[in-house]
Amino acid sequence: MDIRALGSLRIETADLPAWRTYVLDILGMTAAEGSTDTCLNVRIDDRFHRFRFVSGSQDRLLAAGFEVAGAGPGATIGPAMAFS
Repeated sequence: MDIRALGSLRIETADLPAWRTYVLDILGMTAAEGSTDTCLNVRIDDRFHRFRFVSGSQDRLLAAGFEVAGAGPGATIGPAMAFS
């Protein structure tokens, strides 16, 4: 498998309002469709979203998606890489 780029991250956070302020107001990223009070989808380019922050009890990486050679956008090449 030839990984070309980081595709997306799903992050659990105990302080979603702080992340919302940081990524939207300080970094200047854009809230994407599907964002709610408990979930922030962040758009930084032409993709639907690259980052998803979800409210939870701790701060941790939940999953990472990668762009690989020969696969179209959103292609599934195997099980999602999830972290606990």
